[in-house]
Amino acid sequence: MILMKKFFLLILMSGIFFISCTNSITHAEIVEGMAIIEGGDVEKAKFNARQDAMRNFVENKVGVQVTSETEVAMNMLVSDKILTKSDGYVQVKKVVKEWQDAGIFHIQLDLIADVKRIEVAASDLKTSLQNIDENSSRYGVQVVVSGRDENNNPKSISLLNNYVRQSLESAGFRTSDNDEILRYLDSTTDLDNPQVNAEVRRLARGAGREEENSILRGTLSTKAVKKVGGSYQAVVLASFELIGLDDSRTNTFVDYFTAVAKDKNSAELKASRDATQKAVEVLAQKALQTVQDENRGGVRHIKLTAIFNNITDRKFQDDKIMQGLSAAGCRVIRRSYANDGSLRIFFESTTYRDFAEIEAALKKFIPELESDSGNDASYGSTRLYFRWR
Repeated sequence: MILMKKFFLLILMSGIFFISCTNSITHAEIVEGMAIIEGGDVEKAKFNARQDAMRNFVENKVGVQVTSETEVAMNMLVSDKILTKSDGYVQVKKVVKEWQDAGIFHIQLDLIADVKRIEVAASDLKTSLQNIDENSSRYGVQVVVSGRDENNNPKSISLLNNYVRQSLESAGFRTSDNDEILRYLDSTTDLDNPQVNAEVRRLARGAGREEENSILRGTLSTKAVKKVGGSYQAVVLASFELIGLDDSRTNTFVDYFTAVAKDKNSAELKASRDATQKAVEVLAQKALQTVQDENRGGVRHIKLTAIFNNITDRKFQDDKIMQGLSAAGCRVIRRSYANDGSLRIFFESTTYRDFAEIEAALKKFIPELESDSGNDASYGSTRLYFRWR
């Protein structure tokens, strides 16, 4: 009898253990995905349709209780992270159905998800983002992503702006918004005008946040939306630029993205999201390289241009300025005279924490100099302006 009781107790405990281990697994669900067949490449379209179905499924599991665009963006990021893995978050039980219609590949998958693991992944990502603070080893990035509709009118895409910020933060950067730049871009019709970048750089520098050394500016422009069969197809042009505030580097990403969905808005969002994901993937590496270049061995490497006005005796003043730069511990990279007679010197410093310290040092070692004003919106590295008294 005692053995029998122990046997039933063991069975009961095993049952409880089985339930506790399996209640995080959701019941299988039939989920549909779709993708455009580009250039007749059916296999690629099939893969993309599978990814679309699995992304929709994961986001549905992660995003049951979202209340803001920030949380929606977080769910998008979590699903992206999960879909880059293949270790049991989502399993395909079987392919229920697949078909083609008007150049679109459709697939229905019988999917099952480990909700507990997905919740843990989401929690881990949120925790890692919360731990990024002012002590981060990577400098900050101002993020401004603007949108344009089919008529080139501004449209709000704050969801994708949040998505970009969280994507960069998950890579270890600190980020911030700049509403002033966003308002400027929304009021500008010719975004390809070179002066737009100059003004963006000026506004970013004027934000008064010295810990941010770059701005990621992006524009997502809807070029076409049309009905294809029973779905909608959207084409979005992504134009992103990573603009250095401390040096002259500007990295760009420009490409067209096409996506399909059941409704117009979903198709536009999907194409814009795919574009944004790819742009951040490419430019985040560039941002990391910039930071590594400027902070090698824990020392900040500052590159900037000093412009010296009122040069009347080139030989004497030139020698005096070069001696002062050397005494201040600055390494000259190149120098030249502009058409207006000013001397322009591009140099590097590893001695000072910021531009204000460099400016003070140069005036100390070259007492004849005083601060001058100049065009802070011009292209290139940060500029310090001096005038020979």
